[in-house]
Amino acid sequence: VDAPLAWHGVLAPEGVWSGDGRQFAPDSLRFRELPLPLTWQKATNAGHDGSVVVGRIDTIERVDGQMHATGAILMTPEADEVVGLLAEFGKFGVSVDADDAEFEFSEVDDRVTFTSARIASASIVSIPAFAEAYITLGASDGATTAFEPPEGKDEDKDEDEDDVCDPESPAYDEAACEKKKSAPPEFT
Repeated sequence: VDAPLAWHGVLAPEGVWSGDGRQFAPDSLRFRELPLPLTWQKATNAGHDGSVVVGRIDTIERVDGQMHATGAILMTPEADEVVGLLAEFGKFGVSVDADDAEFEFSEVDDRVTFTSARIASASIVSIPAFAEAYITLGASDGATTAFEPPEGKDEDKDEDEDDVCDPESPAYDEAACEKKKSAPPEFT
């Protein structure tokens, strides 16, 4: 079974105004229990209407006022299209879907500050509200594009499975291991 592709990025910044006059106050964002859906809005529409699930969000962490995230791209036709876009552009915009929100509205300048909001999902979009919000392929450390499941989450792996790259395995085969390591990833 091919491993899904990893992705990483910034779901939303805090303390930064969007182009349309919205912001998440510093330390205002939290999130539902992980994993969460990562969707793609293929055609521009109101909100994130028409979005389809193309991946999952496995981690979210606040780093210097930005909600950094990592996850995996699913193996679906729509997800393959997303991989093509990400490969072409290098990165693509993303926008959070939030609920359980509280906000303050300024009548002086028609701006909205969310003082509390819970991330429920994120959608890959062509024009994100925040220029800082994006996703890109690969692990956050840039080491690989192959997804490494969180510890204890590798449900597809048979624990007794022999590995041609494990010198302790009865199936160890140095030539087969080199071939396996040098094979390009397959996109289905």
